[in-house]
Amino acid sequence: MDTTHSPIGTAFTAIFRPTGLTMPTLRRDRIRDEAFEVDDPLYLMRLFGISSHTAMSLRQLEVAGQRACD
Repeated sequence: MDTTHSPIGTAFTAIFRPTGLTMPTLRRDRIRDEAFEVDDPLYLMRLFGISSHTAMSLRQLEVAGQRACD
């Protein structure tokens, strides 16, 4: 058993690395997607362990995106 890497990290690398995706990229995408779906920065902070500054910045991006679509 390989104790230097987690099974999830090893599996992720084998499956997604050929596509050019990385775990940080997927995490950012997931956070942004969730920010566009919910109106609660506190929810984002708790779910993803991000700072209040980051959560509020994402919320501002969502509001700006809605205004651009109107």
